[in-house]
Order: sequence, then C-alpha cells, then structure tokens
Amino acid sequence: MKKAITSTSTRKPSGNAEETLASRIAFLEETVDRLYWIRFYGKDRVKPRRRQVKTTVAQVKYVRATSDGWLLVKTGGSTESIPSGLKVSLTGSSGGRDTGTISEGALDGETFDVASGNLEESYRRVSDLKMKVVTRSSGPVVIDGIEYDLEVSIIYTESSAKKSLGPFPAKTDPDNPLPDGDHLVSIADFPHSLGSAYGAHGTVWFRLGTSGDRYLHPGKFSAGCLTCAPSNWEKIYQVVHCARKSSTIAGDLNFAPSMTVATETARRRRKAPA
Repeated sequence: MKKAITSTSTRKPSGNAEETLASRIAFLEETVDRLYWIRFYGKDRVKPRRRQVKTTVAQVKYVRATSDGWLLVKTGGSTESIPSGLKVSLTGSSGGRDTGTISEGALDGETFDVASGNLEESYRRVSDLKMKVVTRSSGPVVIDGIEYDLEVSIIYTESSAKKSLGPFPAKTDPDNPLPDGDHLVSIADFPHSLGSAYGAHGTVWFRLGTSGDRYLHPGKFSAGCLTCAPSNWEKIYQVVHCARKSSTIAGDLNFAPSMTVATETARRRRKAPA
C-alpha cells in the first residue's frame, strides 16, 4: 500500500521472474488494502449522531484483550472494529448492552454500543515509546525465503522502568522507501485483512503519521511501509498497542537507515539476468 493506487499503478515489475511475482503480489495487496483504507478514511464516511443516554457519572473503561486484537461494536448504525486496550467512556448499561463514547484512536469521540462484559477496569500501559530503524550492520537476513535488510529497535517506559526490545528484522520498498526522519506511530485504526496470515494479531497495523497510508505491519512484501518479519510481530504488537503518547498517538519512530545498501541491492537485482 503506502501510496494512492493512482500513483503506483504504472509501476512495472523488474528483474527476474521471482521478483516479478513478488512485485505483482505486493501491488495486489496494496490495491486491496487501499480499498479498506478508503472506506475507513474516505470523505463520505458518515459520522454517527451522538445519542443521549441516561447515565450517572461516566466511567473510564478499556476494551478487553481479544484473540485477534479487535472488538466489534455498533456505532452510528454500522458495525466497526476497535482495538484491544482502547480507552472508552462508559455512560450507560441496560439490557445486557453497554453504551458510551470512544475516548481515543481513529474513532475518538464517536458513540458505541456493545454487549456487556467486553470492557475492563484497567489495561496495561507503556509510555515514551521510541522506535529506531537502521540498516542491518551485518547485512540482510533471510527469513522464510524473504530478505530483510533493516532492523527496528524499541525502547519504552513501563512502571517507571526503562525497557527495550529488539532489534527485529524489517524492510521497506527500496524504490518507494519510508521517508527518512521522524514519524508518529498512530493507535491502530481498523483490521487490515492482508495481515491475517501473519499470526493472531497480524491484522493490527499502526499508521505511520496522521495522514497517508504507510504503516508499521508484519509481512513479506513492502510497497512503502515498514514491514516487519512475521515471526517477531507478536512481541512488537504486545508493546506498541499498549503505548500512548496522546489520545491518537502511540509513540514515535525514527527512520534513519543508510539506504545506500538497499538501493544498491535493488540496482544489482534489476541488472541481473532473468
């Protein structure tokens, strides 16, 4: 994904047959996920009417941990998925249903209606999330036949203690890389079905920035996102989805690789005989 379809549809696969197939797969994945992205962020998205509900004092609650990281709720006459750990404001309970307002994330401020028993009193929280992406000093690593030439390291604070995680193998598209510099890591927005093959929480992606469609996600192909080796995604997910910098942002990511290595690798592949 990571660029509008109109800007990537003219891109032609290059190199040998294996690269051509990989490029086609990446393009198809980009196209499908772009359709979901348009549906979620499109201008024609209908904002639900805020309903008046009988309530006492609003209570802070959190979406429980689910097997896939998502909870289906009713909002504005439709059904949406909101991520585990999301903070909500409970304003009423009746007939086995809980109602209230979503307090953070992409649907911040929207009302919801969900079956009782899905909201919890507390949820794990980490702060000061900082992710750093650099080129692997030892060179690319091959995992399940896929080459990853970057690595991402994570530091964060939990219960006043500084902690770290990684580094983990990652990659971006050398022809359409994630821009160098600092990026905000947004709270997960909606299920990305293309990640369903990459573990229990493979559909939970984190948008990089507050606009556009580049993401931090698990996978084998990249069309401009930061793609992490699927075998490590669960460890990354367990920290990032609990992190908070603001009501819409989980933390920060600094992308500062020496793209010389990735660019040179792509150049050699393009010149290699088919």
